[in-house]
Amino acid sequence: MDKLDKLVTLDEFFQQKVWFLDFGPTIRLVGVTIKVEPTGYLAILRAITAEGPKVAFLGKKGLDKLRTALLDESGRDAIRWRDDKYKLDKKT
Repeated sequence: MDKLDKLVTLDEFFQQKVWFLDFGPTIRLVGVTIKVEPTGYLAILRAITAEGPKVAFLGKKGLDKLRTALLDESGRDAIRWRDDKYKLDKKT
């Protein structure tokens, strides 16, 4: 796979396929922000649950490693969801 093919694969994943990942029966993914940092990439995942808005963070050295971690069920299981205090504060 050449670099352009890999870039297209990553683009397709983060625009289309990430929305269909299974984070559990009570978590519905509603947003993904990817920050580029000197140490790698940070994915900020936002979700809605019965308890309210949640947020999780996942950092990796490369976009492909980030994609791989999200595709891997054990990688998704390792994600720790927290209350999205920013969203909760905006509602009050």
